[in-house]
Amino acid sequence: MSLELFAKHYRHNIEEYEQKYTYHEEPVIQLLEPKIIKNPFLMLQNIYDDAIPSVNSNKFYSISFIGSQGFGKTFSAQVIASLAEHDGFTMIYGKAEDFLEDKKSWIEQVKHIIKEKDTVYICFVLDDMSYSMDEVSKKKSGGFKHFIADIRHVLEEKDENGKIVFNPKILMIYLSHRLHSLPPMLRNSGTWIFASMLPEDRADAMKLIPKFKEERERLDSMFKFLQKAQNEGPKEPALKLMFGDVQLNFVWGKEDRPGDGRLMMVSHAGEMKILQSKGIENMIDLEQRRILPKPKVEIPEEPKETEEDIRKKAMQMFPVTEEIPRDPFEGLKKNLLPINRESLEL
Repeated sequence: MSLELFAKHYRHNIEEYEQKYTYHEEPVIQLLEPKIIKNPFLMLQNIYDDAIPSVNSNKFYSISFIGSQGFGKTFSAQVIASLAEHDGFTMIYGKAEDFLEDKKSWIEQVKHIIKEKDTVYICFVLDDMSYSMDEVSKKKSGGFKHFIADIRHVLEEKDENGKIVFNPKILMIYLSHRLHSLPPMLRNSGTWIFASMLPEDRADAMKLIPKFKEERERLDSMFKFLQKAQNEGPKEPALKLMFGDVQLNFVWGKEDRPGDGRLMMVSHAGEMKILQSKGIENMIDLEQRRILPKPKVEIPEEPKETEEDIRKKAMQMFPVTEEIPRDPFEGLKKNLLPINRESLEL
């Protein structure tokens, strides 16, 4: 028997055995429920996790919050700062009014706190950056801008041989009302978060994206979605957000009811996305990490001298007697002969 015939015979026997002794189940039709989108948004934790590798490799990463008051900028910065402190970062919080008037004193306090914590990881939260452009002199504002641009080098420490013994790794968080309030040298943030959906926010966001039609249309669609959410959120107990055929209920956060937080627009990793700003457990209090300026020691002014005081001092230095001074020519006058007026006439 050839090998080919043997193979056919063997295969036939196997098929006959399977048909005779194998139990065939009825086919089961499984109905899949539509996939529920539990968290379609970017979270603050995601932003923090993406920032840490850059902090480790480049020793610097900055996050900028832009928006009007009351839309959650400080709260969101507080969340990221809490995540950083829980990971061992030294937390430094300062408002522009704290460090612009006396930058040198403020930096010295920061250095002292860093030495006490004994870690190279530092997280700065610098609030109300708009103040730096509007309320102080150009000289003071310029000095601070250069300090921020070179902050890592300012905080570096070298030994007597010039070797770097302390090289900080910094996570920087800026808070400002508008994009233009930050000087150009500080517009190097890897992440931009727009808290308030106002026309100014849209205009600022447009400056950060490529001038492609698709990107601008996507930003406009996202802006309208968030604008409506911010308008309706405070009114409704729960927002009904639709993603295709899937509905997501979202409880808009208020001061007395955190709910699901708030929604913002973020430029992160080169794309515009929707950010969900929500609190975490064990959040820190930024005010307790605030570095306040040292009070200036006022030197009491000496009382101004009156005209009478000056006259008395002059009299003490140059005393004046009441005696009539002696005429030095008195003796000569006695020895002079009387003048004959008649001889003068001749």
